[in-house]
Amino acid sequence: MKTIRDRGKWLHHAAAVMMLSGLVARAEERQREKLGRGVVAVPRPEGGVLVSWRLLADDAKGIGFHVSRRTEGGMAVKLTEELLAGATCYVDVAAEGEDTRWKGTAHLYDSNPRDSAARDVDA
Repeated sequence: MKTIRDRGKWLHHAAAVMMLSGLVARAEERQREKLGRGVVAVPRPEGGVLVSWRLLADDAKGIGFHVSRRTEGGMAVKLTEELLAGATCYVDVAAEGEDTRWKGTAHLYDSNPRDSAARDVDA
């Protein structure tokens, strides 16, 4: 036979479970900002420019980047021969000029960042 005290414990546990399920539901409803790569270029005192960008929350595990530079309205020049994997920054030691732009292009690779069959993804 259940006592009033046992029923009180059951009600307390039931209330805790309902509160937790409500918290989980609210966590799933959280909104995320739609962010881009946010490329930033910072001149280094020793010369060159540090180029950095965001890794996005929904980026695939096998993502790598190529970096290109366009100076003073000229053609873009690819700076990386191989995909940069495991990092979201690059030091451009040859950067010159005031009107310089950098771009990081995201690619997916299967198992090796040196894989030449990398697939482009939106960046």
